[in-house]
Formats: sequence, C-alpha cells, structure tokens
Amino acid sequence: MKSTFLSILLLSGIFCYSQGNRKEQRIRENERIELLDHLEPEIGDLLTYIFSLDYHSRIRSTLLETLAERPIIRMIVLPSFSPEYVISLDKIGDDLLVTKIELDSNLWYSTHPEQIKTSITTKIIKPELADSLLSLYVLALSKTKYPDQPRITTDGTRYHFAAGTPYGLRTATKHSPRTGTRIAQLVFITEKLIGNFDENELINEIERLKERI
Repeated sequence: MKSTFLSILLLSGIFCYSQGNRKEQRIRENERIELLDHLEPEIGDLLTYIFSLDYHSRIRSTLLETLAERPIIRMIVLPSFSPEYVISLDKIGDDLLVTKIELDSNLWYSTHPEQIKTSITTKIIKPELADSLLSLYVLALSKTKYPDQPRITTDGTRYHFAAGTPYGLRTATKHSPRTGTRIAQLVFITEKLIGNFDENELINEIERLKERI
C-alpha cells in the first residue's frame, strides 16, 4: 500500500514536471515568435546573389512592368512552388486603383519564361481606405530591423513590401510569417483588397493591427 502511494506521488510529480516543462517550452516559443514578428531589411541588388538578381529581373519584366514606378503600397509575393503575384495600390489619374497581377505558373522553375501568361484583376477603392493602408505600411516598415535570432529558411513564401512616402520609397521583406503574427495579419489585410469586402470594416481591421504594431 505504501509503495503504491509512493508510486502515485512519483508519477504525479513526473506528470506535473512534464506539464510545467511543456508550458515553459510554449512560453519560450511564443517569445521567440514575438522577437521575429517584424519586417526585415531588403538585400540590395549590389550585394545579392547573381541567381537572385536574374530572377528578380524576370519578376520585374513579367509582374511589375505595367505598374507605376512608385506605388502607394505594394506587396510582391514569391512562393517556392506556386505562381508569383503582386498586389499594388497606385494612383492612376484621379483613381486609387488596386491591381493584382498573377502568373499562371512559377517563374523560378520555368524553362520557357516567355510563355508564362499573366492574369490581372483591378479594383478602385476610396481615399480613406488608401490613407489607412498607407499609414499601416509606413508603421510596419518603420519597425524594420535585422532578426535578433538566426532563422533557417528553405521552402516557403518570400514577401516584399513597399510604401511610397514623401521621403522616398521604403521597402522590407519577410519569409513565411507565422499564422497569428502581426506580419501575417498585414499579408491577410493586403490579400483582402482583391475581393468583396466592406471598406469600413477593413479600415477597422487596419486600425486594430496598427495598435498591435
């Protein structure tokens, strides 16, 4: 009886230790994710790898050629395997035009890039939403910094963000932001621009995200 009681105590202690250990691991992981939840500096063309320079040149000629040189905001999305695309907000005449340009196959792996086709979707939005989006991007870009911890990246999706300001074009990047993070929400809001949405509700989402940033 005594040995059974001691066994129960021992097992309870092991269980409590295991639960506590898992909790500490979750806390440490959440802290690590929080430290990485920011945009990171772009690598300039003068220092990037030759193969990246060639790829980016092809992205410019296929995805960006018809867009304004200086966007209000822009998100370029470069997945590892699925087709690349861009979502851009530009001022065209008196209109604030959201444009999504998407390739029909992945450019990186294409052996005949000249045969790749593009699809284009456009939508006009109101000045209030455009102003709110710009302020969100400028705020997120102002928090750009090098990561405090090393992160090994292989496959995934690379996001490139840009915003036009009176001080010039600001840019930054992020690789596969974790679900639930601020940068993932920035991607989510940008993706919403092409589709059916209530502009006032989206502005409210933007304001909530700005409070988190």
